[in-house]
Amino acid sequence: MSVARAAGRWRSLRTAGLLTLALGALLLSGCEGKASPLEDRLAVQGAVLLSVLVDDGEVVIEVGEPGAVVVSGSMDPDRYRYAAYVDESRVRLELRRTRSLLTLLRSGHAQLRVTVPPGTRLDVAASNGAVTATGPLGGGRLATSNAAIEASVIDGDLVATTSNGGVRVAAQHGAITISSSNGPVTVSHHDGGAVNIATSNGAVEFAGTIQLGTENSLRTSNGALVLTLAGDLSAMLDAATSNAPVASRYAVIDPQRGASHLKGRIAGGAATLKLRTSNGAIELR
Repeated sequence: MSVARAAGRWRSLRTAGLLTLALGALLLSGCEGKASPLEDRLAVQGAVLLSVLVDDGEVVIEVGEPGAVVVSGSMDPDRYRYAAYVDESRVRLELRRTRSLLTLLRSGHAQLRVTVPPGTRLDVAASNGAVTATGPLGGGRLATSNAAIEASVIDGDLVATTSNGGVRVAAQHGAITISSSNGPVTVSHHDGGAVNIATSNGAVEFAGTIQLGTENSLRTSNGALVLTLAGDLSAMLDAATSNAPVASRYAVIDPQRGASHLKGRIAGGAATLKLRTSNGAIELR
């Protein structure tokens, strides 16, 4: 290879390398997202159904003044798009990530804080961010991933779903369904409606009532199940674990008992109560 040809090839490689470095620097310069405030106010009549859809962000819902849904929070305007829709008794809020190479490389997290009229029903779908709802609110659905869910003072059936996060519910009236993984579940001051809780690798603590005529299931793995029950319990009990005991303060009629299981009727057996875990004790208090 001649000296001139080798020199030309070296200049080409150097130019390509400099262009690559410049492109990398440009992309990296956009990786640090900027946070801008988010503010909106929507007029409504009475309690509404609030639907929320958020990508990679935290959602906080609280009770505010009647007649308005007030939105605040923060987002990177280059990474997110906000939209709000009002249709009679329904308000829909969206905070969606834009889809491009640059925005995918940018870091940053969004937060959506919403105050609603008392009694508002909820339909929340988030991802990679916690969901918190503080009432008095109506029932509904709360869903996220890789984060926790907390709800309190809820009058209505509630469905809470997450993964890799815990769930905490307090002062809820109505049927409750909780699905999680790799996180604990705590329910306190529950009454009315069936109880269905499923998680893994975390303890389940439930305090409340088991309503007559309902089918109830609480299950986890690698964690304890502790039920502190209010009022008189009347249920067909089916409790089983492994490598740990089952204990009940309630008298079990015609029991089938082993080291890690207990099955039988409590009082009139008017509800069903199925309890399952592994590597954790089961206790009815």
